[in-house]
Amino acid sequence: MVSPAFADGAARNSPAAATAVAAMRRPIVVNFVISVCSPYVTSQSNGELDPVCVRGFSLNGTICIVIRTKLSVKRSKFEKTRPIMTNPEPVFTDPLFVMQGKSVLIVGSGGFGQHIAKTLSERGVNLAVFDLNPNSLKALSDEAPNIMVGTVDISSADSIAAMIDATIARFGRIDGAVNATGVLRTGPAQSLPIADFRQSLEVNVTGAFELSRQLATTMTPQGGGRIVHIASVSSLVSNEEYAAYSASKAGLSQLVRVLAREWASQGVLLNAIGPSMADTDMTQGTFSSEEKRAQALSVIPMGRFCEAEDLTGVVLLLLSQAGCYITGQTIFVDGGRTLV
Repeated sequence: MVSPAFADGAARNSPAAATAVAAMRRPIVVNFVISVCSPYVTSQSNGELDPVCVRGFSLNGTICIVIRTKLSVKRSKFEKTRPIMTNPEPVFTDPLFVMQGKSVLIVGSGGFGQHIAKTLSERGVNLAVFDLNPNSLKALSDEAPNIMVGTVDISSADSIAAMIDATIARFGRIDGAVNATGVLRTGPAQSLPIADFRQSLEVNVTGAFELSRQLATTMTPQGGGRIVHIASVSSLVSNEEYAAYSASKAGLSQLVRVLAREWASQGVLLNAIGPSMADTDMTQGTFSSEEKRAQALSVIPMGRFCEAEDLTGVVLLLLSQAGCYITGQTIFVDGGRTLV
């Protein structure tokens, strides 16, 4: 029977606990059957650990005891004897977010796209990254040589088709895709060149549409897949001189809603992420003066610009099993910008 001192961290320094710890300086055998799946219990400990503490915690109403000492634990008569817990602090890996072995296509390797590619590569994802700019691709392939890279023009349906074919030829399938392409054309509405407005729609909306439907055609026979577009808070808030960009990003968010409804029954889930203003190469032109920079920062309640790392959690959510019931959403990662 376990003493109450074992389950109460506050009683760790009591005489009873001290006696118990001293007793554990001899090898002991604990006989029990683990009936819960817990990240706090591992199956790889073979070493001798110092008897530094006895720790108790409750997991879903079950009292669990973690003893860090020299242990030989017999789980049941049907299993071979093996100790528990090698690490001083347990590491939690939720299977809902595991991406290892999945194949993901990223379109756009600058700014957000580059960080997303590195994040997924570190998690064992089979990765294909395409961009119009070969220079950014070279930098990425130098850091992560296991990544497949290639060039693409998202405004060309043929170029998109060739990209998808090359990715499938390499990995056999595409489980998910992230569209991190985009152009930012700003200026007073009355003097904005119509060519800039059209290009914004062509890349940010039409390109996203063509990419999405070709991916959906590929993903449907395999049982579905995930598509994530990088949108913007500009789809919801208004900024002066942002007529072209805001119109295109608002169009993208609504496009995601419509396509998500149309393809949900096929298992193809579409979502968008809406970051606030970020200090990237694409936005450098908007920071033409410190005054404009300060003005842009003043409407973000958290007091800083968005960074690529801020998108990591949402990207993993939407591409992994954890996001299996999310579709048609634009999730804002904006430091509170859409609250202003």
